[in-house]
Amino acid sequence: MRCRSCLLAVPLLLTATTLAGQDRPPLRDPQAVTILRQSIEAMGGAMALTQVQDMTVTADIMSRRADSQTSWRMRTYAKGLAQIRWEVDGPEGTVTSFFTARRAVVKTFDGTPRFVRGSIIEHGPVQFPVLYAAFLLTSPHVQIEMGNEAIIHGKSAYLLRIVRTNQGTEETTQVLSHTEPISLYVDKTSLLPLRLTTYITSENDLRVKIPVNLEYKNYQSAGGFLLPFEVSRQVGDLPLEEIRIRSVTFNTGLADSLFQ
Repeated sequence: MRCRSCLLAVPLLLTATTLAGQDRPPLRDPQAVTILRQSIEAMGGAMALTQVQDMTVTADIMSRRADSQTSWRMRTYAKGLAQIRWEVDGPEGTVTSFFTARRAVVKTFDGTPRFVRGSIIEHGPVQFPVLYAAFLLTSPHVQIEMGNEAIIHGKSAYLLRIVRTNQGTEETTQVLSHTEPISLYVDKTSLLPLRLTTYITSENDLRVKIPVNLEYKNYQSAGGFLLPFEVSRQVGDLPLEEIRIRSVTFNTGLADSLFQ
Protein backbone atom coordinates (compact mmCIF):
# COMPACT_ATOMS: atom_id res chain seq x y z
CA MET A 1 0.00 0.00 0.00
CA ARG A 2 3.00 2.27 -0.50
CA CYS A 3 2.46 5.09 -2.94
CA ARG A 4 4.10 8.48 -2.58
CA SER A 5 2.88 10.10 -5.77
CA CYS A 6 -0.77 9.11 -6.26
CA LEU A 7 -2.57 11.36 -3.79
CA LEU A 8 -4.06 13.58 -6.45
CA ALA A 9 -5.79 10.55 -7.94
CA VAL A 10 -7.72 9.76 -4.77
CA PRO A 11 -11.44 9.57 -5.68
CA LEU A 12 -12.48 10.59 -2.17
CA LEU A 13 -10.50 13.79 -2.62
CA LEU A 14 -11.71 14.83 -6.05
CA THR A 15 -14.23 17.33 -4.70
CA ALA A 16 -11.54 19.04 -2.68
CA THR A 17 -9.04 19.24 -5.52
CA THR A 18 -11.58 20.75 -7.91
CA LEU A 19 -11.67 23.79 -5.63
CA ALA A 20 -8.15 24.59 -6.69
CA GLY A 21 -7.40 27.60 -8.81
CA GLN A 22 -4.27 28.35 -10.76
CA ASP A 23 -2.63 30.42 -8.03
CA ARG A 24 0.96 29.82 -7.06
CA PRO A 25 1.37 26.96 -4.56
CA PRO A 26 1.59 27.81 -0.84
CA LEU A 27 4.84 27.63 1.07
CA ARG A 28 5.35 24.22 2.64
CA ASP A 29 8.11 22.94 4.86
CA PRO A 30 9.61 19.83 3.16
CA GLN A 31 10.02 18.08 6.52
CA ALA A 32 6.38 18.74 7.42
CA VAL A 33 5.21 17.39 4.05
CA THR A 34 7.34 14.27 4.50
CA ILE A 35 5.89 13.62 7.96
CA LEU A 36 2.36 14.07 6.64
CA ARG A 37 2.98 11.60 3.80
CA GLN A 38 4.52 9.10 6.22
CA SER A 39 1.50 9.49 8.50
CA ILE A 40 -0.86 8.65 5.62
CA GLU A 41 1.17 5.52 4.90
CA ALA A 42 1.05 4.52 8.57
CA MET A 43 -2.75 4.86 8.54
CA GLY A 44 -3.23 2.69 5.45
CA GLY A 45 -1.51 4.35 2.54
CA ALA A 46 -2.29 6.62 -0.39
CA MET A 47 -2.76 3.66 -2.75
CA ALA A 48 -5.54 2.26 -0.55
CA LEU A 49 -7.23 5.67 -0.53
CA THR A 50 -7.50 5.56 -4.32
CA GLN A 51 -9.98 2.70 -3.91
CA VAL A 52 -12.30 4.59 -1.55
CA GLN A 53 -15.37 6.28 -3.03
CA ASP A 54 -17.32 6.91 0.17
CA MET A 55 -17.46 5.99 3.85
CA THR A 56 -20.23 5.32 6.37
CA VAL A 57 -19.59 5.36 10.13
CA THR A 58 -21.89 4.56 13.04
CA ALA A 59 -20.86 5.68 16.51
CA ASP A 60 -22.02 6.59 19.99
CA ILE A 61 -21.52 10.19 21.04
CA MET A 62 -21.38 11.03 24.73
CA SER A 63 -21.99 14.69 25.53
CA ARG A 64 -20.98 16.22 28.85
CA ARG A 65 -22.81 19.26 30.20
CA ALA A 66 -22.18 20.44 33.77
CA ASP A 67 -22.76 17.40 35.98
CA SER A 68 -24.75 15.41 33.42
CA GLN A 69 -23.77 13.04 30.62
CA THR A 70 -25.97 12.06 27.69
CA SER A 71 -25.38 9.43 25.01
CA TRP A 72 -26.80 9.37 21.48
CA ARG A 73 -26.34 7.25 18.38
CA MET A 74 -24.62 9.00 15.48
CA ARG A 75 -24.13 8.21 11.80
CA THR A 76 -21.58 9.89 9.54
CA TYR A 77 -21.54 9.75 5.74
CA ALA A 78 -18.58 11.05 3.73
CA LYS A 79 -18.32 11.38 -0.03
CA GLY A 80 -15.40 13.53 -0.99
CA LEU A 81 -13.91 15.85 1.58
CA ALA A 82 -16.48 18.50 0.74
CA GLN A 83 -19.54 16.30 1.32
CA ILE A 84 -20.18 15.27 4.92
CA ARG A 85 -23.49 14.35 6.56
CA TRP A 86 -24.03 13.80 10.28
CA GLU A 87 -27.16 12.32 11.85
CA VAL A 88 -27.54 12.35 15.64
CA ASP A 89 -30.53 10.61 17.24
CA GLY A 90 -31.59 12.83 20.15
CA PRO A 91 -34.47 12.45 22.63
CA GLU A 92 -36.86 14.40 20.37
CA GLY A 93 -35.74 12.98 17.06
CA THR A 94 -32.83 13.09 14.62
CA VAL A 95 -30.73 16.22 14.11
CA THR A 96 -29.11 16.26 10.67
CA SER A 97 -26.06 18.30 9.67
CA PHE A 98 -24.90 18.84 6.09
CA PHE A 99 -21.41 20.15 5.45
CA THR A 100 -20.29 20.84 1.90
CA ALA A 101 -17.67 23.11 0.36
CA ARG A 102 -20.31 25.81 -0.20
CA ARG A 103 -22.52 25.67 2.88
CA ALA A 104 -23.25 24.15 6.25
CA VAL A 105 -26.80 23.48 7.42
CA VAL A 106 -27.92 22.02 10.74
CA LYS A 107 -31.56 20.91 10.85
CA THR A 108 -33.47 20.19 14.05
CA PHE A 109 -35.53 17.04 14.56
CA ASP A 110 -38.55 18.63 12.84
CA GLY A 111 -36.51 19.61 9.78
CA THR A 112 -36.16 23.32 10.64
CA PRO A 113 -32.73 24.79 9.72
CA ARG A 114 -31.01 25.96 12.89
CA PHE A 115 -28.11 27.82 11.35
CA VAL A 116 -26.18 28.06 8.12
CA ARG A 117 -22.44 28.64 8.09
CA GLY A 118 -19.26 27.11 6.71
CA SER A 119 -17.16 25.12 9.16
CA ILE A 120 -16.32 21.84 7.48
CA ILE A 121 -12.85 21.72 9.00
CA GLU A 122 -14.29 21.12 12.49
CA HIS A 123 -17.22 18.89 11.61
CA GLY A 124 -15.99 16.96 8.62
CA PRO A 125 -12.78 15.12 7.78
CA VAL A 126 -10.92 16.13 10.96
CA GLN A 127 -12.72 13.30 12.75
CA PHE A 128 -10.92 10.91 10.38
CA PRO A 129 -7.19 11.74 10.35
CA VAL A 130 -6.29 9.78 7.21
CA LEU A 131 -8.79 11.84 5.19
CA TYR A 132 -7.74 15.10 6.79
CA ALA A 133 -4.03 14.46 6.17
CA ALA A 134 -4.74 13.70 2.52
CA PHE A 135 -6.82 16.89 2.26
CA LEU A 136 -3.93 18.95 3.60
CA LEU A 137 -1.58 17.53 0.98
CA THR A 138 -3.96 18.04 -1.94
CA SER A 139 -5.36 21.48 -1.10
CA PRO A 140 -3.52 24.28 -2.97
CA HIS A 141 -4.49 26.82 -0.31
CA VAL A 142 -2.96 25.27 2.80
CA GLN A 143 0.45 26.22 4.16
CA ILE A 144 2.18 23.59 6.31
CA GLU A 145 4.94 24.51 8.75
CA MET A 146 7.01 22.66 11.33
CA GLY A 147 6.55 23.65 14.96
CA ASN A 148 8.33 22.69 18.15
CA GLU A 149 8.08 19.08 19.23
CA ALA A 150 5.74 18.33 22.13
CA ILE A 151 4.72 15.58 24.55
CA ILE A 152 1.13 14.37 23.95
CA HIS A 153 -0.34 11.56 26.08
CA GLY A 154 3.19 10.84 27.30
CA LYS A 155 4.48 10.42 23.73
CA SER A 156 6.95 12.54 21.77
CA ALA A 157 5.15 14.21 18.88
CA TYR A 158 5.90 16.32 15.84
CA LEU A 159 3.94 19.56 15.61
CA LEU A 160 2.64 20.53 12.17
CA ARG A 161 1.14 24.03 11.94
CA ILE A 162 -1.59 24.43 9.31
CA VAL A 163 -2.28 27.92 7.94
CA ARG A 164 -4.85 28.93 5.33
CA THR A 165 -3.41 31.14 2.62
CA ASN A 166 -5.30 34.15 1.24
CA GLN A 167 -5.41 32.76 -2.29
CA GLY A 168 -8.36 30.43 -1.80
CA THR A 169 -11.73 30.61 -3.46
CA GLU A 170 -14.82 31.46 -1.44
CA GLU A 171 -15.53 27.74 -1.03
CA THR A 172 -12.03 26.98 0.20
CA THR A 173 -12.17 29.90 2.61
CA GLN A 174 -15.24 28.34 4.21
CA VAL A 175 -13.53 24.97 4.46
CA LEU A 176 -10.56 26.58 6.21
CA SER A 177 -12.39 29.23 8.18
CA HIS A 178 -10.06 29.64 11.15
CA THR A 179 -7.84 32.70 11.49
CA GLU A 180 -5.51 31.01 13.96
CA PRO A 181 -3.04 28.32 12.82
CA ILE A 182 -4.26 24.77 13.35
CA SER A 183 -1.92 22.45 15.21
CA LEU A 184 -1.63 18.78 14.26
CA TYR A 185 0.43 16.57 16.58
CA VAL A 186 1.85 13.35 15.10
CA ASP A 187 3.41 10.54 17.16
CA LYS A 188 7.13 10.40 16.30
CA THR A 189 7.21 6.61 16.66
CA SER A 190 3.94 5.34 15.16
CA LEU A 191 3.38 8.43 12.93
CA LEU A 192 -0.31 8.37 13.92
CA PRO A 193 -2.02 11.72 14.66
CA LEU A 194 -2.58 12.22 18.39
CA ARG A 195 -4.23 15.62 18.64
CA LEU A 196 -5.67 18.41 16.50
CA THR A 197 -5.99 21.88 18.02
CA THR A 198 -8.15 24.66 16.57
CA TYR A 199 -9.32 27.88 18.21
CA ILE A 200 -12.62 29.65 18.83
CA THR A 201 -13.22 33.24 19.90
CA SER A 202 -14.41 33.93 23.43
CA GLU A 203 -17.97 35.29 23.62
CA ASN A 204 -16.85 37.69 26.35
CA ASP A 205 -13.71 39.03 24.69
CA LEU A 206 -13.10 38.81 20.94
CA ARG A 207 -9.36 39.13 21.58
CA VAL A 208 -9.28 35.85 23.51
CA LYS A 209 -8.80 32.62 21.57
CA ILE A 210 -9.89 29.40 23.28
CA PRO A 211 -8.24 26.12 22.17
CA VAL A 212 -10.43 23.26 21.01
CA ASN A 213 -8.63 19.92 21.19
CA LEU A 214 -9.57 16.78 19.32
CA GLU A 215 -7.84 13.78 20.92
CA TYR A 216 -7.36 10.69 18.73
CA LYS A 217 -7.24 7.41 20.68
CA ASN A 218 -7.69 3.65 20.34
CA TYR A 219 -6.61 3.23 16.71
CA GLN A 220 -8.07 0.08 15.15
CA SER A 221 -8.04 -1.48 11.70
CA ALA A 222 -11.09 -0.92 9.51
CA GLY A 223 -11.15 -1.70 5.80
CA GLY A 224 -7.37 -1.68 5.66
CA PHE A 225 -7.04 1.68 7.44
CA LEU A 226 -6.08 2.58 10.98
CA LEU A 227 -8.78 4.85 12.40
CA PRO A 228 -9.16 6.29 15.91
CA PHE A 229 -12.20 4.54 17.37
CA GLU A 230 -12.32 7.11 20.17
CA VAL A 231 -12.26 10.86 19.46
CA SER A 232 -12.78 13.28 22.34
CA ARG A 233 -13.34 17.03 22.10
CA GLN A 234 -12.32 19.50 24.79
CA VAL A 235 -12.93 23.26 24.79
CA GLY A 236 -10.37 25.00 26.97
CA ASP A 237 -10.22 22.90 30.13
CA LEU A 238 -13.78 21.60 29.71
CA PRO A 239 -14.34 18.07 28.31
CA LEU A 240 -17.27 18.39 25.92
CA GLU A 241 -17.93 15.14 24.11
CA GLU A 242 -16.51 11.77 23.15
CA ILE A 243 -17.21 9.77 20.01
CA ARG A 244 -16.81 5.99 20.04
CA ILE A 245 -17.01 4.29 16.66
CA ARG A 246 -19.12 1.12 16.37
CA SER A 247 -18.70 0.29 12.68
CA VAL A 248 -17.08 1.57 9.49
CA THR A 249 -18.03 0.57 5.93
CA PHE A 250 -16.64 1.73 2.60
CA ASN A 251 -17.99 2.07 -0.94
CA THR A 252 -21.70 1.54 -0.35
CA GLY A 253 -22.61 3.81 -3.25
CA LEU A 254 -23.78 6.93 -1.38
CA ALA A 255 -25.87 9.23 -3.58
CA ASP A 256 -25.18 12.97 -3.89
CA SER A 257 -28.78 13.63 -2.85
CA LEU A 258 -27.87 12.44 0.65
CA PHE A 259 -25.90 15.67 1.13
CA GLN A 260 -28.59 18.14 0.02
